[in-house]
Amino acid sequence: MTAVFEPAELLTAALSALFLAVPLAVVVAAGVLAVPRRMVSAPGLGIGIGLLAGVVLAAVSIVAGPLGLLRTGVSLASVLGLLCVMAAAVLIVVRREPARPEAVLGTVGCALVGLGEPGQALPVLFGLSSSVLVVVTALVMEAVVIAALGGALAGLGGRIRAVRWGVAVAALVAGVLMLWGLLAAGLERLLSTTVPAVPMLPMIIVVGAALVAGTVAAVVLEARSAPRGPAPVERNEPGSTPPTPPG
Repeated sequence: MTAVFEPAELLTAALSALFLAVPLAVVVAAGVLAVPRRMVSAPGLGIGIGLLAGVVLAAVSIVAGPLGLLRTGVSLASVLGLLCVMAAAVLIVVRREPARPEAVLGTVGCALVGLGEPGQALPVLFGLSSSVLVVVTALVMEAVVIAALGGALAGLGGRIRAVRWGVAVAALVAGVLMLWGLLAAGLERLLSTTVPAVPMLPMIIVVGAALVAGTVAAVVLEARSAPRGPAPVERNEPGSTPPTPPG
């Protein structure tokens, strides 16, 4: 590790951080949408504190070296956070309005995802650059993108119900793919062999497709379930001849 700041390495690390942030932003948006509007600040505060603590822990691991206990802790936080948000996403689809269980799952899930993600991104970023300044800058950029993009998706989903369903479906897909990635990384360390995981770019494409498909499906379902209005009643205008009864 060095303290040399290379602009080319920063650009590469920043793009990788962006790719890492997009699926997490969808997951965070689902966690926010799982909370009733009067409590919407809770998951936002949770993801903010979680990301801040996660970046601090990542910096500690850079200085102190790869601590086994710390790595296990952030991996466990990521797994539990994804499971919580996925459960909340299922409830978003099933229930019409969020309630207390969704609020708890969404808030806790956002906090745990934010806590675990910087530690998960650290090996990827160090594979692109040996500069501590570059890696820490990329981590901060990833945290900002997660918070900004997740907030934007949550705001759109809060106004448009179909987008809310689409975010929930995309969060479920992203959660499954990222859980498999965490499992593959754990198996690689345990078995000392290569376990294939879904690359980031295909994951983003699949999650984006799930977002669009879930939104379109929600629009179709809402259109079919919408009550039809009463048939129009014919009225006679003043001075017009009333209709002749049949027969």
